Amino acid sequence: GAYINPAIAVSEAQPRGLVATRDVEEGEVLVVLPPELQLGVDELMESNAPSDQPLKEMLGATQAWSARLGIALVRERALGDQSRFRGYVDALPSPGEDHGLVL
Repeated sequence: GAYINPAIAVSEAQPRGLVATRDVEEGEVLVVLPPELQLGVDELMESNAPSDQPLKEMLGATQAWSARLGIALVRERALGDQSRFRGYVDALPSPGEDHGLVL
């Protein structure tokens, strides 16, 4: 199953970010996320739904992980209440919203 080390917390200073709350040892496991809990393109690639075909074509045109993740997010947003990632997708910033990124 999933595991989150107690040394990890959501950062109040960095929206959508994680921080270590204590020193961590080299090689210490911080997060374990099984494949079924990971947002990716596998389900989309296995889909036969006509509405997924244009997205599958876009996936075939790129190997860039950021583009592939974006395509997966577009699909999850389109699924609405049927998406198992609905809570995550709803928490993402809207276009034009301050993303709170510090570079």
